Amino acid sequence: MDFNIADTGFGVSYSSNYDDNNIELFIELLSFGFIHKNTNIGVSVSPFKYWYINLWDDSVIENEIQKISFLNIKIDWNTIDNKKLFFGPFFNINYIFLENSEIIWNNYVFTAGLRFKWVFNLFNNNIFYSFLSSEIGYRNVNGINKLHFNISMDLILLLYGLAYNGGYGIKN
Repeated sequence: MDFNIADTGFGVSYSSNYDDNNIELFIELLSFGFIHKNTNIGVSVSPFKYWYINLWDDSVIENEIQKISFLNIKIDWNTIDNKKLFFGPFFNINYIFLENSEIIWNNYVFTAGLRFKWVFNLFNNNIFYSFLSSEIGYRNVNGINKLHFNISMDLILLLYGLAYNGGYGIKN
């Protein structure tokens, strides 16, 4: 079993046919999953993903969107037989959104492509495992096709990096 407190990141989605190209910030909380040892196929579920999306088209009147998805399922296959590195195909679906204080049942985000992930120990005590990850691939948002790229990291790694480099006294 695999458990992650929070995954935070930055992404870009581009569509050549529509005026909804965007930059997004996201945080996904309480992700847990299972990995089949013989095949390296993993399935993970998260009950909460917050999205902040900024559309970069000037013709859009309201160019900021904030929403939460409550059903987030990811399936991936690690083609490298290594617990510290991940490279392989993935797909995920995000469903049941809360946007403008309203539950939206008929919206979805489907993403598929290739993922690279580096897993390492941030601290010497082997309690917390951190990761850096990137994904590139196809995204379909309610029927609109896009090219998508994102970079994400474990929230503990982000907080540690801010504290260490921000001059808050954590040096050792």
